Amino acid sequence: MRTCQAIQSQQQETKGWPRVAIIILNYNGWQDTIECLESLKRVTYPNYEVIIVDNGSSDDSVEKIENWIRSYNIPEYKFSQPQARKLFINKCENRKIGMQRIILFSLEENIGFCAGNNLGLKQALINNIPYAVILNNDTIVDKNFLFPLVKYAETHPDIGLLGGQIRYADEPGTVWWAGGKFNSWLGVKYLYHNKPIEKVPTAPFFTDWISGCMTFIPLSIFSKVGGYDELFFIWCDEWDLSLRVAKAGYKLVVIPTSIIYHKVGKTLGKISPLTYYYSGRNLLLLRHRYLPFWKQIFFFTMYFPYKFLQSILYTIKFKDFYFIFYWDMVLDFIFNRFGKWRRHDAMVAKISKNKNK
Repeated sequence: MRTCQAIQSQQQETKGWPRVAIIILNYNGWQDTIECLESLKRVTYPNYEVIIVDNGSSDDSVEKIENWIRSYNIPEYKFSQPQARKLFINKCENRKIGMQRIILFSLEENIGFCAGNNLGLKQALINNIPYAVILNNDTIVDKNFLFPLVKYAETHPDIGLLGGQIRYADEPGTVWWAGGKFNSWLGVKYLYHNKPIEKVPTAPFFTDWISGCMTFIPLSIFSKVGGYDELFFIWCDEWDLSLRVAKAGYKLVVIPTSIIYHKVGKTLGKISPLTYYYSGRNLLLLRHRYLPFWKQIFFFTMYFPYKFLQSILYTIKFKDFYFIFYWDMVLDFIFNRFGKWRRHDAMVAKISKNKNK
């Protein structure tokens, strides 16, 4: 049995490195989450913890994740209600440098990407953690990915959000995201998308938006600007957050030496009723918020007919009722019905059933 003095001696190695909370959402994806946790366990940064929010999984995700936590004897705090709370932690609890503990929220329902990550951010804030990383569960991190993010944040007090270099998990020599730009209509561009990793600069550079796949945020920014807008539920939320942070006068920066690998398209699928509805509805909300009125009129005039024709084509191609999803999208936008789509759970069940066939 190690003594408190020995543990405290080891904790000295974390001195000077501020604590970081890594926030991961899980929904029926324990295999990806555990693979992500395995990569996080190898991270060399000496002072971080993990907050997992299970968004009402219908499989045995919580049990599988808890078994993984216990197999490594990692200190765990488990909550069943979506409420952040202060943790009173014994100073001798941290038995090693690196991953200090895991906080697991096991929720009864899916509260969405935005609310789920906000819950993690609130938990980090209430425990006086200075920095947090929003991280997709379908990612694998480089063991050194935290160091360059923290170093930059510690020396640049004007930063609002930081991102890293995100590569394809199945093509690690190719970039998925390393910065993004908005055009004058808030159309988005992925910088260095599908380019060889050698094309990415090594020095930090400014960006218009930060990918929600991995977002580094000081908790002081969360306190001042807020987190993800829960009206979006999922999709377009990263662009809205980036625009709000930039509007508040803070810088958004890509740190290319912070590297992770992403299993692209695993969460909702590249084209599904869920991606179709949420991306369509939330793009309308985003343009309505940030475009001048005359641009909104022009955009809506073009967008509604385009999405209608697309819905007919998708209905034929995918043999599903995309034209109904189109009308849901339009009417929900007009009548200010945001958050979770009323067909969300039915679509999830349908997708799951089709996968199991």
